[in-house]
Amino acid sequence: MKKKIALITGASGGIGGACAETLARAGYTVLLHGCHGLEHAKALADRLCAEGCDAHAVCCDLADSESAQAMCRDILALYHRVDALVLCAGVSHTGLFCDMTDEQWRTVMDVNVSGMFYLIRALAPGMVSRNEGAIVTVSSMWGRVGASCEVAYSASKAAVIGLTRALAKELCPEGTVFFPGWLEDVNSFYQALDVNVLTSLSETFPYALTEGARMHCATIASNVGGVPYLIDDGENGLLFEPQDVSALTAHMLTLATDAAKRRGMGEALYEKTKRDFSVQAMVEKQKHYYEIIIRRFRRPKLERDGVVICGAYGKGNGGDNAILDAIVAQLRHIDPDLPICALSRTPKETRAAACVDSLYTFRLLAIRRRMRHAKLYLSGGGTLIQDTTSTRSLLYYLSSIRMAARAGCRVMLYGCGVGPVSRPRNCERTAKTLNRYAEIISLRDRYSEETLRALGVTTPEIHLTADPALLIDPGDTPAIRSFLHHSGLADGTRYALFALRPWKDFDRHIAAFANAAEYAHREYSLTPVLYAMEPCRDRAALNAVAAQLRCPYLLLEAGSNGTEIVALIRRMSLVIAMRLHTLIFAAGQGVPIVGVVYDPKVSGFLDYLGQDLYLPLEEASAASLCDLIDTAMAEQMFEAENIRSLRELAAENEELARHLLTEE
Repeated sequence: MKKKIALITGASGGIGGACAETLARAGYTVLLHGCHGLEHAKALADRLCAEGCDAHAVCCDLADSESAQAMCRDILALYHRVDALVLCAGVSHTGLFCDMTDEQWRTVMDVNVSGMFYLIRALAPGMVSRNEGAIVTVSSMWGRVGASCEVAYSASKAAVIGLTRALAKELCPEGTVFFPGWLEDVNSFYQALDVNVLTSLSETFPYALTEGARMHCATIASNVGGVPYLIDDGENGLLFEPQDVSALTAHMLTLATDAAKRRGMGEALYEKTKRDFSVQAMVEKQKHYYEIIIRRFRRPKLERDGVVICGAYGKGNGGDNAILDAIVAQLRHIDPDLPICALSRTPKETRAAACVDSLYTFRLLAIRRRMRHAKLYLSGGGTLIQDTTSTRSLLYYLSSIRMAARAGCRVMLYGCGVGPVSRPRNCERTAKTLNRYAEIISLRDRYSEETLRALGVTTPEIHLTADPALLIDPGDTPAIRSFLHHSGLADGTRYALFALRPWKDFDRHIAAFANAAEYAHREYSLTPVLYAMEPCRDRAALNAVAAQLRCPYLLLEAGSNGTEIVALIRRMSLVIAMRLHTLIFAAGQGVPIVGVVYDPKVSGFLDYLGQDLYLPLEEASAASLCDLIDTAMAEQMFEAENIRSLRELAAENEELARHLLTEE
């Protein structure tokens, strides 16, 4: 019996590719059409052939009648017929209707409608003469209801529906035509589902999920677009990465075999949808946004208004990003509408993550213009005033302070560390700049205070406070629980976090850290978490340790969300860290810590904390690290009074900034 022949257009895309795989595995010879995506079609054909299927890539320009007809002639000459024609190819254009050009309109209509016409006209006569064959067209709901800013696409898909209905009446016997995909009774459809599954390569905010949530459906969805705003993975639904078939299968089996989990997740999703995405909730949210817009519009137009923040932001360091989150939160507490601009190496990412304006670190003219209108310049947090890494960075931060003051800003160094500043010329520059231009300096530890005193900085007000990042409180929300679940942290499992970084002679201590991690796992049942606070720098050091581990471990990287970073560290039973901000976050959450000192700022903070469980990197051996782990696990927790005192000191940074912002 001859194999059936199927031609699938748009086989380089998601829907077309899936159709091709299904038909090929069902025994069809599949002809995979590609145009601009021909390489993808060829790759799919090769993969299917490797599985023992019969697949071939073909090419034509669907918008061109001659090209389409030539492809059909070649296919019929070789195979003599086509049994199934699956028309998935399509293009779209997003934009205002009045801005659309003739060419843009023609491209959408030619590919989406004319291309179908060319192929059906060429291949349908053979199907009619044999009295067998199938034609499948793919339209869209926008062909029924229309979509703003997608007029051409909506019109083309409406044309596809009309073409298919009319063609069916002309060519097909009654009862052999089906129009799946559009439901008039949506409620009954979702009520009939046990699990609502959305598989997609891209989405904005899919209302198919909220419709299902309305009917308490358990949900599985691709982790794309706006889906994670609704689905908290592991809490009210399950997410998987696009095209991860194994994860999708596992999720489907999980919910198919656990009725209680289906009911629990369906109910949780219903409650979140009702709370956050009901009509009333959306009305209240929009009302809130309008109130903010009106309030900001009515804000008095001052000659000087707002804050410029300078720090090591946008360089991929999770600790620095968390500091910015904490500083912005304190400034918003002073004035929720305060204009804030952060200087960053990646302004676009900083704008999105911190919800502030941002300028590239070295756009000096633009920065100076902003400073001329700002009231306050904040340098910090973190340890910016130091020359251990380089003199160049020190000169940048000092010159930025000088430029801000000369532009008329009041200047504050905010909850920061200082030192070491070792080179004599740098000591002179630092003292001169800070004495002349800084008004207030708030410091996070006594080591920094002693460093300023040694440098001869006496003119500014100097306050010993604490790091603002100590005030980050991640709470215990479904979104946080989802983040921890998505990170691979299992309920009931205890963890020890190792936050290491490359430094001079670090390679000599790799085995010591690996042995310490295995010791924590063996003696205390703590699964090691190797944590890259600054992934681009820390990844290699952590991979070297991981290569020597024989116990289970996790290798995780910090993102740009300070709340998530602190939430993950709070989940730990022990933290062993070279990275200072990992130690600061752990201290703020009462997690036992062991410090490995590569820079005086680390021991300076731990001394200020009254914590003596640390050792210099050069003395880090398996035995010494294991001894410190034993002591930390025996003591278990910082005293609550110490943590409360540190947070009160961190809150003083806000009051100092408030004074500079409100004083005339």
